[in-house]
Amino acid sequence: MADGRWMALDGVVNMRDLGGLPTHDGRTTRRHRLIRSDNLQDLSVSDVRHLLEEIGITDVVDLRSHKEVALTGPGPLRETELAHHHHSFLRDDDREVTVEEALAVRWGREDPAPRDGTFWA
Repeated sequence: MADGRWMALDGVVNMRDLGGLPTHDGRTTRRHRLIRSDNLQDLSVSDVRHLLEEIGITDVVDLRSHKEVALTGPGPLRETELAHHHHSFLRDDDREVTVEEALAVRWGREDPAPRDGTFWA
């Protein structure tokens, strides 16, 4: 990507820093504050070290279905002290749920949203 958001790692095909993107209130997301990627199952030891020590991620939000987690396993970041949040868009009975049902409804219960207007990395 020409915009510098692409993050090249050994074990991930599609990781991007969403820093600089506009928010609904006219501000922008901060660099290294919200990162999105494809499957993290193949992260190398150096990838994990880079994400933890250089990027400084603190939380992982796993959007895979429960079946996908069971089939592919937790991945190498699960072995770290990062906070992990699993919010599947599919219920156990495979009924699709809305983003609000999967994410927002859980905030305010056991997994509160950040109060400073930022997003988890």
